[in-house]
Amino acid sequence: MLIAYGKSPDDCIKCPACQGGHIHHDTVTIFDRKAEDAPSYALVVERGCCVSNITGARAEQDNPSSRRHGVAIRFWCEECDTISELAVEQHKGSTRLRWRAAEGHYSPNTKCDEPPLLSIIRRFGQ
Repeated sequence: MLIAYGKSPDDCIKCPACQGGHIHHDTVTIFDRKAEDAPSYALVVERGCCVSNITGARAEQDNPSSRRHGVAIRFWCEECDTISELAVEQHKGSTRLRWRAAEGHYSPNTKCDEPPLLSIIRRFGQ
């Protein structure tokens, strides 16, 4: 089972590599389209405030959904150092979850100059 939820300490998202329960998310990417099958664009929030915008071929390639919206949440595992993404995709009226490989590495020393909302407003307007 990908996700189990209950009152037990064992009910948590597990690392896809080692099945350990000590994983942490550090980056969220939101993929959007103006209409079905339209080009993708993405908003990336990393470590709570470092925001970037992705368009073009990279947004198309990274979007979990080939035709609609998607979300990718990057995780790193304390137990085996695996970095992976939990991808949320829309497909024909269904929402699907799957693990996929992720690029990059965990950077605990990333410094942020301003809070997330202010950063988004400055980059993308009000």
